[in-house]
Amino acid sequence: MPETHEVLVVGAGPAGSALATRLARRGRDVLLIDRGRFPRTKCCAEYGSPGTLRELEAPAPPDTLLDAGWMALRGTDVTAAGGSRLSGRFADAGVPSRARGVALPRHELDARLFAVAQRWRCISMRTRDGWRS
Repeated sequence: MPETHEVLVVGAGPAGSALATRLARRGRDVLLIDRGRFPRTKCCAEYGSPGTLRELEAPAPPDTLLDAGWMALRGTDVTAAGGSRLSGRFADAGVPSRARGVALPRHELDARLFAVAQRWRCISMRTRDGWRS
């Protein structure tokens, strides 16, 4: 008999794992699939903005991300090839909950969010390694 689920989430990267976990916490029967193996190395800026942290709060509270040894960031600086520079501090935006970002290795973020999703028994997962529950 074919396996059925209420929701299929394709891609177990940060967005997919976070979505699957949020849906499972709301009582949905979720199947999360990914073609890759975890943890995996992936090209990434390795920066999480305050907005990113807000989106990840449900699956992985920001304090747990900082507890993992990731560096808290107070702002960002961008320098163009011609030398023009743009600087900003998160606290200057006037939103207290968005006063910091994090510097984080992408493979650690993927692995942490994937692990959080795995802890929810109502999420079944399939990766190249096979089924996991």
